[in-house]
Amino acid sequence: MEYQIIQVSEKELLDVHFKGYRNRYISLEQSKQNVLEVFEVNQPPTIYLNVENTKIENDFVMAHCMGHIYFAKQNVYLKELKVPRLTVNELIPYMEYEHFNLFLNVMRNLATTQHNLSSRFIAPMKFFQSKKEWFEGWQVVLLKMIDEEARYFDGIKKTIILNEGFAVHKQDQVLKQTSTTSAKLEICQLNAQLHYKPEHGLNIYSLGKILWQTVSKNEYDAVIHNFDDNMFIQKYYTETVHEKTKLSFVHNRQIYNDYQNVKKQLVEYISQRTNNIFVDQIITEESGYLTLRYQNSPYTMNNSQITILKNNLEKLLNRKVYIKPLSSF
Repeated sequence: MEYQIIQVSEKELLDVHFKGYRNRYISLEQSKQNVLEVFEVNQPPTIYLNVENTKIENDFVMAHCMGHIYFAKQNVYLKELKVPRLTVNELIPYMEYEHFNLFLNVMRNLATTQHNLSSRFIAPMKFFQSKKEWFEGWQVVLLKMIDEEARYFDGIKKTIILNEGFAVHKQDQVLKQTSTTSAKLEICQLNAQLHYKPEHGLNIYSLGKILWQTVSKNEYDAVIHNFDDNMFIQKYYTETVHEKTKLSFVHNRQIYNDYQNVKKQLVEYISQRTNNIFVDQIITEESGYLTLRYQNSPYTMNNSQITILKNNLEKLLNRKVYIKPLSSF
């Protein structure tokens, strides 16, 4: 399997981890985290290693990354992906334009909705690319690049539990061959960090590993090649898995830990990891005003977010914008 390894400083590794791929242009500040490696889906895939890693840490992450490489080469959502072009060098010619950063940030936010809800409710990037007359030339070029980037991240996000779970599953098989006691102890410590149970949120490594343990050998190839996380949860999150994971969630101050409700919430969480915002094509075409509809579950948009998005779009497009919940039409 073809891949490349690049050793970088801790600061450079954090930068790649935070941005999503190397040299990605982003105006936000990164947060401090403990990172041993970053696996970058590309042709060929790239593994970034911290130069300060110990030998055992590198053995641990390379065993993990071998699982990633195999999965990414086979899975239908990942095998064609290439690192996007929204890097610092690529964007230098556009940085002189007024509202460049604002345009990039707003459109990146809207581009996270990659799929149409129906023929009426359209993903913003698909709609905007059909309305080139609304934009200046440099903005049309950026829209295409932003959409390419969003499709790259969409493929990664929709398979993250599958991918990380498979990597952990394969990693454990490789590391069973570790012989020395000191190495085994260090690997145990690294595993404990990997499977740390957060107070809030989901440990995708632990959940993915348990789910993969329920996949029979004769189903392996089909799951690796064709599944996304939604299909994975639907088929393999059984009552037995639920008993092992002890997952629960809170809604309206009430705790739910029963199998049916937790599975339903998991599927919803995986299907909508970010706010989904659509262009209401019918109202927009009839009125001439851009009308957006947002899904307010499982993630809610507050009034402040709506107002900021509306004001930014009106500034960029120089036209009236309306933003309403999807349930109000």
